[in-house]
Formats: sequence, structure tokens, C-alpha cells
Amino acid sequence: MMVFEAPLLLVLAPIVALVVAAGAWFARRQRIRRAAAWSPALAASARARGGWAPAVLGAAALLGAIAAAGPRGGRAQVTAKTRALSLVMAVDISRSMLAEDAKPNRLQHAIREARRLTQDLQSDRLGLIAFAGRSYILAPLTVDGSGVRLFLDALDPDLASEGGTSLASVLRQGTELLGAGGAEADRVLVIFTDGETHDSLDDALAAAAALKARGVRLVLVAEGGPEPVRIPLRDSTGTIVQYKLDENGQPVETQRRDDILKAVADAGDGTIVGADLADQAGAVRELVSTYKRAGRAEARVADLLPRGWIPALAAALRRLG
Repeated sequence: MMVFEAPLLLVLAPIVALVVAAGAWFARRQRIRRAAAWSPALAASARARGGWAPAVLGAAALLGAIAAAGPRGGRAQVTAKTRALSLVMAVDISRSMLAEDAKPNRLQHAIREARRLTQDLQSDRLGLIAFAGRSYILAPLTVDGSGVRLFLDALDPDLASEGGTSLASVLRQGTELLGAGGAEADRVLVIFTDGETHDSLDDALAAAAALKARGVRLVLVAEGGPEPVRIPLRDSTGTIVQYKLDENGQPVETQRRDDILKAVADAGDGTIVGADLADQAGAVRELVSTYKRAGRAEARVADLLPRGWIPALAAALRRLG
């Protein structure tokens, strides 16, 4: 299959060729007429030379215009050498992440920073986990950052089958997922969360300690503010329908739990990226830039290779001929 980056230029190619050929023909006629004004012998010599010039120049212009249209086709196996680490992002999708003490809310702020991180770490192997009452692997380790971003855009609390927040489950699953990444490079688990956890804190601390023992680096990206706020529930138009209520019908309040984040970070020898940082993704990028990366070669099939050099070469040969 052959496609063109600029189909309009392909349509205009015959017109360009005719214009160039007509111009060359007119220039030759003018040269013969001026030669005839000097002498019949000079006119005969002018007629004998360059008879094919308009056709040759027209063909070269046609091929050049086709080359400029950007033809692409075929496929080839390409081997790319990169230096990569394995990094899994885990995003808290519990209802508390709908609190709007971060703009537009904690969840959307976390998704924005995670998307920027995938763009900053294009040569690394990335994975994605969503978690609430339990954790879910959405993307295993991959170099396809665009695929990870598609999953990020779809994150919503309704994806979780269990409410609440379980830091222990995401720490364990993140460790297991990174265990498949090999030990030749550093392995990193980056968790975007407000720190609220409804499982036992002891379970989360034990999971963080196990993560540390497996050699996985832990980064906690804090979301939300330190003051208690209510959790708005909005309809499809963005209008607040009500605020989240507890079993007694009272509004639920949520706040960033720095005490839990610090305890988990200490247990896992991890790092906390503060919620007050304007560029959380940049802070994570700078942090992981100091980690060990492993050289690796990856073979992939590239489709629709540029083929513009073929008509361009033919056009050059025509002109030389």
C-alpha cells in the first residue's frame, strides 16, 4: 500500500509538469527565433539541439512533485537501542480523589501529571495500575507510552469494583508487576494518592518493607490539601448533584494524609513528591534520571516507510541525462 503525506501535491504534479514542459518549449522557440535572426546556419544548429529538453524537464518536474508529496509504503524491521528502566505508575481512583482541593480535582490533577511523565520517559518501560479497595493492572510494562496514556484518560472511580483505598494491595501488585522487569535496571513504583487508606496501616507498612527488600524504588506523589473538604458528586453536565455521604447520611470529609504517606515512605525507603509542587511530573523525572538504566535493543516492524527518495533520485537522473 502506498500513501502520500500531501495528496494535494500529487494531484498538482501533472500540472506542474505541463507548466515546466511548456516553459521549456517556449524558451527553446525563443532561442531558435533569435538564432535565425543571426543566420540560417545558427538557426539549424539551434533546432538540432535540445529537442527533447521540454519532455525531459517536464518528466523531472513530475517526479520531483511526486517526491514532494511524500510517498510512503512498505515495511521494514528496525532495531532501536535504548537505555531504559522499568517504571509502574499507580493512580488512586477512590472517591476521595474527586475532592476539588486540587484543580480540577485530585484525580484529574494526578492524571495530568502522569500523562506528562509518560511523555518525559518515552525510552523507558512503563506500566499502569489503578487502585481503590483493590488494585487493577491496566497496562503491563511496555514501551508504548501512547497506549498507557489512553488508559490514563479513561480512569474513573466507577472502574473500581470495590470502594475504599488499599495502599497495601497496590504496593504488593506493583512489586509483583515490576518483578517481571528483570534486575539489570532500577525498578520504580510511582503512586499518585491522597494517602487515605482504609486497610490496616500495618499491612501497608509491611507491603512497603517487602517492596524495599525486593529492590524496588518507591515514589509517592501526594495529591490534595491538608484541610478537610467535602467530596462533590457531579452529573454528566458537571453540575454538583450532592456531596458524598456516609452510612449515617452525613457529608464525608477528606484530607491529604501526610502522616500515612510519611510512614509508608519511611517503611519502603521511598521519596514523597509534595502536593504543593507546580511540576510534580518534572520532579519525578529529575528523581528517576539518577537511577540506573540498562542498555537494550528492541526490534520492531516499521510500516509506511518514506519513499520520496525514489522519485527524487529519478528526477535527478533525468536532469543529468
